[in-house]
Amino acid sequence: MINLTSSLKIKGVGATLANIKAQIALTRETKEAAVKASLVESLKDATPIDTGAARDSWKLSEDGSKIVSDCEYMDRLNSGSSKQAPAHFIEQTILENNDVIVHGSIIESSV
Repeated sequence: MINLTSSLKIKGVGATLANIKAQIALTRETKEAAVKASLVESLKDATPIDTGAARDSWKLSEDGSKIVSDCEYMDRLNSGSSKQAPAHFIEQTILENNDVIVHGSIIESSV
């Protein structure tokens, strides 16, 4: 009969687990960066175009944690001021992406 309360000691397991955790973190960061880059392009495509300034204003924040637009009239565009895009086109574009899970508000206005 085997006593299962005895502990087994296997060398290298800690290092292997640390390596697996590091690979998972890198994979997650790479996936998140790809999703953010895709969302920036989707938002550019969905943004109404007059001069192109609003469309070209979409980018990642300096720390890469948020997608931002410094266009001062983006709030008006997203409210439906253009006939080229429906109201709330930003939220619609983000929610249509299957790789995005929303935890909280989608839009944060600096106005």
